[in-house]
Amino acid sequence: MSYAWLANACGAPVPEVSRRVWQLLWLHHEELVEAEVGKPLPSLLEHGDSPVVAILDKGDLYAIFTADDAVTLQPVFAGKGMFGQATATF
Repeated sequence: MSYAWLANACGAPVPEVSRRVWQLLWLHHEELVEAEVGKPLPSLLEHGDSPVVAILDKGDLYAIFTADDAVTLQPVFAGKGMFGQATATF
């Protein structure tokens, strides 16, 4: 997976390498939780789901994959964060 692929998925330009998103805030089931990079989201584990936050290389582009979607490179959400964090609403 590359910057070019993720930028295309996000519909966003490739960011400067000095900008990174190391965490994001996830609003799901009316609950705002902090997610660690590469870790399952706790609130979704409780509901039987296990999306994984994936940060590709450097920069502030990110995508969220389920275990199966990571194999097919089809994110359940992809976006561009601002100021070190981003909010994904489902």
